[in-house]
Formats: sequence, structure tokens, C-alpha cells
Amino acid sequence: MIKLRDYQENLVNQINASTTARNCIQSSTGSGKTIIFSYLANNYKGRILILVNRTELLEQTAKNITRTKSLITAKTKTIGKGEVLIGMVETVNNRIKKGVFDIDNIDLIIVDEIQNLQFVKVFNEFKGRLLGFTATPVTMKTESYYKCKYCGEKHATESICCGKDTQKYTLKVSLKRWYGDLIQGVKISELIDLGFLTPVHNLSCDLPNLDKLQTDASGEYSKKSQDEVFNNLASTENLLANYEEHCLDKKTMVFNSNIEANDEAYKMFKMKGYNVRSYHSKSKESRKDVVEWFRDTPNGILMSVGVFTTGFDVDDVEAIILNKATQSLSLYHQMVGRGGRITDKIFKPFFLCVDLGGNLGRFGSWSDNVDWDTIYNNEKEKKTRIRELEDFIVCHNCDSLIESYDCEVCGAKEPTKRKAKSKIVIAEQVKEMPPPTPNSILRYSEAKGLNINDAKNLTANYILDMFIFANTSLENVKANKVYLTDKIKSFIKPIYFALHGSTLEGNRKRTIKDFEKKVFNKLNKYYENK
Repeated sequence: MIKLRDYQENLVNQINASTTARNCIQSSTGSGKTIIFSYLANNYKGRILILVNRTELLEQTAKNITRTKSLITAKTKTIGKGEVLIGMVETVNNRIKKGVFDIDNIDLIIVDEIQNLQFVKVFNEFKGRLLGFTATPVTMKTESYYKCKYCGEKHATESICCGKDTQKYTLKVSLKRWYGDLIQGVKISELIDLGFLTPVHNLSCDLPNLDKLQTDASGEYSKKSQDEVFNNLASTENLLANYEEHCLDKKTMVFNSNIEANDEAYKMFKMKGYNVRSYHSKSKESRKDVVEWFRDTPNGILMSVGVFTTGFDVDDVEAIILNKATQSLSLYHQMVGRGGRITDKIFKPFFLCVDLGGNLGRFGSWSDNVDWDTIYNNEKEKKTRIRELEDFIVCHNCDSLIESYDCEVCGAKEPTKRKAKSKIVIAEQVKEMPPPTPNSILRYSEAKGLNINDAKNLTANYILDMFIFANTSLENVKANKVYLTDKIKSFIKPIYFALHGSTLEGNRKRTIKDFEKKVFNKLNKYYENK
């Protein structure tokens, strides 16, 4: 029996109250999309088809369905008689084309990860109830056509109309075309406040030659320009240096721009002795084996290209490195969101996003609120005449194609450009790391069965992380020694009394001075080795 959280129940009520046949359901990363649509499926009176595009998503969904269910995969040759059918999109489409499966016998179709437009071919002619779920209701799909500037008639190819040449336009396609009205769920910032997602701390470490990136006809950065920026020794060394500076010994996912850049980075990390694995479309290793290795490896580094952006539920990821640039707000949210899961496996008060591709400047922080309604309902009805698509840019706020800022659709200003100062760019921290609190230290220590001394070590490591992520130099520490000393003592005092007043086992004869000494020794050792 699925028990819903308050915000999940509110979203279900909105869906059930909808009077339209089709709805797009925006449900943020970590909000429990699978739980929500599984609950709907379990309580719906009628036969249901749930469409997914990953084996992991199929398995996750099947576990939550309590009604009779049948799977439609490459291994199943017939269509089962379950009340709920869960199918891989390509397999379902093949069954329909072969006449094995009649989609008209379905009352409700639920689609997960609808930003992937491959699902459309299955239900394009479907007349029943349709619910599409996504964390990011936006697509990079564009369509080009030719339009007569005199009569307005559209043509598929360049032609003569009204005695004049037609002009080429592009249309930014909205998911609204297939999924009807938008229903929005809880925001990422709200989930963080509720304790259901982990806060992100951003480090912008842009490569110095990002200005060489050019968009292609799809609106995304071209392979050629990404190769020029990321497929070189300087870029690979920059990735390694930023890992060692910010993410050392943290469970880390690295999203690379292409297979060549990925393989070179993998070799360099391997030569340095780091615990690293790699996966992409040409990998010989089993995807499942790589994921299980990463799940079981505390300091593992997982490098990938074009995968693990959805349906990936390893919750103790501590760092995300974006070694690529994208114009897709959806892809950006998917990549960074892999670090947002909460966990009891480790002490994870935040996760780190190290951006090497200028994505923070384009989109802001993953946890910033996004006006999905404006983005979803803007099918770019104001068509943009194309000279060369490289002459246009994608608005960082509303994802519209524009010639220049201020954005003519949403009014957004041009984002501030960050300039590189050296090969390893000085990290710009977008949000400060909060100090440790007695409740967070005590709650984690009790859950993990730590003793008082373990909890004090945990506190010391956290305070050291505050200095590391704030990029506090030795000169800064010396210049503000008195202030910083007092500040650290103010963090330690309430934690000391909370630990000594708790039921944790350990030596209660240790004084607060001993605790302070432990913390300062940790800091001193770090700066001696700088």
C-alpha cells in the first residue's frame, strides 16, 4: 500500500480534478514521480499502459504496482492480461505495428520522462486519457519551414509563393502539442526545505575557451565545437585538477561531452590510481554491472556520455562534475539532479556541482525556481526568421530562440559571463555552505550508531569542508585569525553540549577545549599541506 506525502497527495488531487483528456505533470527530481503515477495506476478503474524507456524504470515501476500486472519487454512474446501493463516504448511500438497489441483496449496511458519524444509514436492516435510525467517539461526540438511574407502560407521546402521567394523560419516545439494542459507539482527549493532533497553547492570553474562553442540546427552545441573545447589535453588536465581540488574521495559522477573526451579522462584518472569506471554507448561492460559497482563503492568515480541522466537512483552521490556544455535546460536539470537524493548511508548535508562548461551562467542553480508554466505554454508562436542558426542564442531563462538580450519573450537580461583566470579557474561559490547544526550531527550519529568521538570527527571534517568550498586562502585565515577562531568556537559549543547530553556512547570526560583542539588541528594540518 503506497502512502503519499502531503505534496504528493495534493498533486494527485489536481490530476484527478482535471477535466482535460491529456495532462503534462511536472514533478521535480526527488518528488517521487514513480510513487505518484504508481498510486494513480493502483487506484484507477480501467486498464492502464505505463510507458518507460529504461530497464531500471520498468523494474522500479513494477515493484510499486499492487494490481495484477504484465510486462511488455523484448523477452515477452505475448501481451499479458494484467490490469496494468508496463512496457518498454520500442517494444510496445513494435507490438502495435505487428498487430499483436491493440492500444484502443487501454483506458489510460501513463508516460514517464516525456521530455524524450520517442514516446509520441506509440500514442499519437490514442483517444483516451493520457498523463505524461517529467521533472523538466521542455524539449530542444525545433522545426523549420518556409513562409511567404505576403500571404503567410507555410511550405515544407523553399519555394516561390505570390511571385516572391519564401523566407525560412524555425519553431521551438513545446510538449504542449502532445500532452495538453500542464499541472505543476512541488518545487525543488520546497523539497529541500522539507528535507526530501539535498541542497546543492555550486562551483563555477569555466574553461577559458567556451566562446568557441557554436550551436547547430537543433539549437544544441555542435559536436565539432564541443570537440574543440573539450577534446584536448588542457581540458582533461583541468577536469582532473578540479576533481582533486574539490571532489577528492567523494562519490562523483562526471558527465563528459563525448566519447573521445570521456575515454581520455578515464585513462588519466586511472593512471593516477583513482577508483574510476566508465560507461557510454560503445562500452563493452554491462550497464547494470557498472551501476552496481558505483552503488557499492564509497569513493567511486563514474564517467559517462549521454546516459544516467534519468532513472538512476544511487542516492549517496556527493559530487557532480559537468565536463560539457549544453543549451538544454532539461538536460542540465537531469544531470545535476543525480546528486540531489537524500540518504542515510553517509552524512550528506549538501552535494557539490562543479561546472566546467558555463552551464551555471546559462541556467542558474539547479535549485532555483523555474517558471515552467511560461516555458511549457510558449510554443514559440513568434517565429524567428533564420539567416544562420549560429546567429541566434537560446534565452537562459525561457529557452526561446532570440537574436540578442533583453529577451523579447520573457524580458530576461544577459547572464554575467565568467572569465577564466588560469588553467584551474578559481571557484566561484554561488551559495554559501551552512554551518553544522547540533540536530544534523546528532541525528546522523544516532542513525549510524556512532560514538561521541566519531561525531566530533564528523564535525571537524564538516568545518574543514566549509573552508575548502569557500576557497579560503591561507593569507585570509592569517588576516582574520581572531574572527575565524571565535566563529568556529560558536559552531562547536552547541554541538558539544548536544552530544554530551545525548545517549551516544563515549568518553564524557573530554572537555570542550579538547573538542576545539581536534577541530583546529584538522584545519592546521590542511593548511600546512597547501
